[in-house]
Amino acid sequence: LLLYFAQTYKQVFQFDDPPTHDPCAVAFVIAPEIFTAKMHRVDVELCSTLSSGQTVVDIWDQRQDKRKNVLVCHRMDVDAFWDLMITAIQKCTAKH
Repeated sequence: LLLYFAQTYKQVFQFDDPPTHDPCAVAFVIAPEIFTAKMHRVDVELCSTLSSGQTVVDIWDQRQDKRKNVLVCHRMDVDAFWDLMITAIQKCTAKH
């Protein structure tokens, strides 16, 4: 799947490397200590004709009248993440 997405993202979006959203989310559940995260106010735009469905994160805490409602990751130990990924792939491969 990673190779498929790498090729697709290169062709469609001209990304040299594909995003790994889902593996990052799973890694956070398994090893939250490799992430730096902070609570923020996050809303989804529902009314704009230009950005309907867009996720808006108040990283500057400008909306102090609204409660912070989502833990947002800002940094990740990339080497530790790929160690988790490679270990998981090796374990899956070893079973077959």
